[in-house]
Amino acid sequence: SAAGEITPAEQVSVRPEASGRIATMPVDIGDKVKKGDVLFTLDDSDLQIERSQRQTEIEATKLQIEGARLTLDKLQLDFDRTKQIFEKKVPLERSQRQTEIEAAKLQIEGARLTLEKLQVNFDRIKQLYQDKLLAKEAFENAKAELDQARNNHALALNQLNKLLAWEVLETAKIEVDLARNNHALARNSFERSLKALQLVEDRISKTKITAPFDCTILTRPVSVGQAVSGSGGVNSGTEVLTIADLSELIINAHINQADVTRMTVNQRVQIEVEAVSGLKLFGRVDRIAPQATIKNGIKGFSTRIIVKNDEKSGVRPGMTANLTIPLQAADNVLAVPLAAVFSEQGERFVYVQQGDKFARVSVLIGVTDYDFAEVTTGL
Repeated sequence: SAAGEITPAEQVSVRPEASGRIATMPVDIGDKVKKGDVLFTLDDSDLQIERSQRQTEIEATKLQIEGARLTLDKLQLDFDRTKQIFEKKVPLERSQRQTEIEAAKLQIEGARLTLEKLQVNFDRIKQLYQDKLLAKEAFENAKAELDQARNNHALALNQLNKLLAWEVLETAKIEVDLARNNHALARNSFERSLKALQLVEDRISKTKITAPFDCTILTRPVSVGQAVSGSGGVNSGTEVLTIADLSELIINAHINQADVTRMTVNQRVQIEVEAVSGLKLFGRVDRIAPQATIKNGIKGFSTRIIVKNDEKSGVRPGMTANLTIPLQAADNVLAVPLAAVFSEQGERFVYVQQGDKFARVSVLIGVTDYDFAEVTTGL
């Protein structure tokens, strides 16, 4: 015989991965929840706004990619035409070239002013980023804009150089290369925006916490509207719920060292629960500790008993269970009432009726319980 406390086989402390404010909590203590059902959600309004911004950025970068592609196609055509002109050695008319030179100078001046403005803005953003006052994404966007301005300025200079010198073919080739770079920059910006959106989507998914298995709510220490910290934060986050699977329970018992040697794993165990009168359950020995411990001054071995539980039985975690573990058994054997067996100086004997008298007969006793004794020899 032994006693032990009933605990759930599977018990989980539910803590969110991300910090936030509890938005909804459709469960309460004692509720039974199916696997995949929502336990609680965090307020994700800021994340939804951020997701909308990322989606807008993606659409903008798609337009940039298309614009860069059209520019590249145009410059490629111009390059092909310039190559034909160069190969035929047909000079441009002087008046036409002079007009284009003046236009190119104006374009250079405009590109220069834009570049200086963006350079000042980038230096300010860079300092803020180094001081950890600005997100990395804003820094990368400012750098991309500065690179774009440099490319535009370089394109304007190349256009002027093309008109000022008879290196039209090489200039056109450089323009095509720059256009390819702009197209690549636009694609890189698109990929960055996609990754940023994926990160936001992942954070949004962590605001909805669902049950990992069929379970019952044991505790609910927080309420709707309360701010909670994520599991990666201080003290491993805030415990929002404790859940457990009550269909299978565990009883941890301390078994005397004199009895544990006759126990085996998977051995059948009869269980009675003090709080539920008349209830009898059957479980099995799941684990026997390899090392002895001392509990209440008695040396023994920690033993884990598993029992299937019908939740209608009324058995709940925390209740005390009394265990009856059969260590020996004898079936279909000769037995006498235990009160009929006597002992004298180490000899076991019984009295057998012979006519009107009783004769003393020595016997050897085998397995006994509270009522009967097995007689192996003598009767």
